[in-house]
Amino acid sequence: SHTEISEIHTLLTAKELTLFLALQTREKRHELDTLQWLKTHHQPSRELLTAALAHNVGKDEIPLHKRVLRVLLQTFAPAFCSESKIPRDEDATRPCDMMNYSQLGADTLAAIGSSPRVIELVQQHHNKANVDDRELAALIEASDAAE
Repeated sequence: SHTEISEIHTLLTAKELTLFLALQTREKRHELDTLQWLKTHHQPSRELLTAALAHNVGKDEIPLHKRVLRVLLQTFAPAFCSESKIPRDEDATRPCDMMNYSQLGADTLAAIGSSPRVIELVQQHHNKANVDDRELAALIEASDAAE
């Protein structure tokens, strides 16, 4: 919507906007739904809202076939995914791993000069053990709710 576009342009730097626009349509919608959930249920900081729009930018670094393989294996062969002896592929990842897209996203955001707090939130957005960080807990909750 026009309102969403305006808000994206207000929250993101030009380089962050480029990363956002490169996401697949489904990922963009997820980021926007995460943002909206945060605004509805919390009083989020600007950095938390920016992280909401950028928390999956690392997925763009992972080839689609690997993402599809991971979903299929987790859905139809969860026991296979829980095995620790699964061979790694050519880039040293296991097919069932999250393939560390959170770290890839954090590294990408660091390279373009995003704020350290946004980078930290993106990097940790699957770390449910860090419940002491209220913003991180809110981002995790919002992302899960937006699925």
